[in-house]
Amino acid sequence: MTQSKTVFASCLVVLLSLGVGCRKKAAKPPKPPSPKPTGKAVKPPVTPPMRGFPIRIFSTEFYSDETVLYTMRVPFSNVALNGGLALPVGRKHGDDKTDIAIICRSSLNEPWILSLLVSPGTGLQLRNICARVDSAWNRNGRRPAEGEAVHGTREYRMVTQGETVLYSSGRSDRDNCPLGTLIRGSFAVNGTGLQRGRSYHADIEFRVTSSSGAVSALKSVLSITTAPEP
Repeated sequence: MTQSKTVFASCLVVLLSLGVGCRKKAAKPPKPPSPKPTGKAVKPPVTPPMRGFPIRIFSTEFYSDETVLYTMRVPFSNVALNGGLALPVGRKHGDDKTDIAIICRSSLNEPWILSLLVSPGTGLQLRNICARVDSAWNRNGRRPAEGEAVHGTREYRMVTQGETVLYSSGRSDRDNCPLGTLIRGSFAVNGTGLQRGRSYHADIEFRVTSSSGAVSALKSVLSITTAPEP
């Protein structure tokens, strides 16, 4: 009887051990294999460019087409001494041409002026030189500019000491990029007081100045020869 009890106890211990083992957590299933590479490189994310300060433009340049005759040098020849106005070589009154044309560009959104500075050479006086604005054109809108030719257009005026203001910007001129404002101008020479058969010259500077003090300039020369002795 005692031996039967011992055998029964041993069997009970074995059954209990098997039950405990059955209550253990099942092992996690293995991870699926990684997909095969496609052979295409993965592009990194694109970082948008940083925005910097806006570009400030304030510039001048000569403009040329079939109606504009000169840029760096405006020649006069056979200038009479009788007090009449002589025009440059190749010009005549009413020919719808111009001596010099300038493009003024600005992104400053502020007023500016175009002025003329004349430095006459030996024997030449400011009273011998006249200038005018022929036209001002808004190249972006393809229409007349909104600024003002200070002395009007198509009328020669004697240049003055210091700066002679030719054009004052209008509203659309103040921020006129990318094409700018095109200003055409012409010169004339009064031969009074000059000598026959002589050569003269005057250095000229076209200066554009903004209300905040920005400056851009172009230079040219008037080359003058008077009529020879009869």
